[in-house]
Amino acid sequence: MNTIKNVLNEFLAIKGAKFVSLVYTTKGHNELARYKILVGCDIERIYRRDYAVLRRMVRKTSLLAVGHPKRKALLERLASMRESLKNQIGNNKRFTRQGTFESLGNGVSKLFTSGMYHVKGIQVSKVKICKACAHEQNKGEVCESCKAPLGIYKKVNSTEKTLAKNEIRRKEKQSKIREFKLSSSQLGVAKLNGKTLEIV
Repeated sequence: MNTIKNVLNEFLAIKGAKFVSLVYTTKGHNELARYKILVGCDIERIYRRDYAVLRRMVRKTSLLAVGHPKRKALLERLASMRESLKNQIGNNKRFTRQGTFESLGNGVSKLFTSGMYHVKGIQVSKVKICKACAHEQNKGEVCESCKAPLGIYKKVNSTEKTLAKNEIRRKEKQSKIREFKLSSSQLGVAKLNGKTLEIV
């Protein structure tokens, strides 16, 4: 019988690129989707690439007024990323869960207080699943088949600076980083298929 520890050890021992495939309901939008993520990637390298891109963007906005929302958003993102790189990823003072995880390696960690497992990686694909009819589609907020809502999507009136930050984040490679919280029961039915850990 495969235990969680055995499955994870076998999975984490795989050399090179490895993936996690899982069906997951997001807490914010209550949206059900099937994700495939790449784990074990060099997160620091991604941050450094984004940091270099942001520095070039700051230079291009040098003619904007100091208080311009876009320039302020860029400088704040740059400062946050600089702190993350300086103190190592995850030790940024803005990261409130610092010191609460046991790292198991390659993007998999376990929360001390609850025993929940966290899996982090780069999103490769995402397919939304309608809870009403099980229809699958790549995008949209309404099911293309039965017209049922695929989740809860609240409209937010954001400030100019927040909108600018969101635009900046969409250009960052790290915007593809996803983290999923899984229970022992969810990982208990996981199975290894080649280089992919499948969690249903």
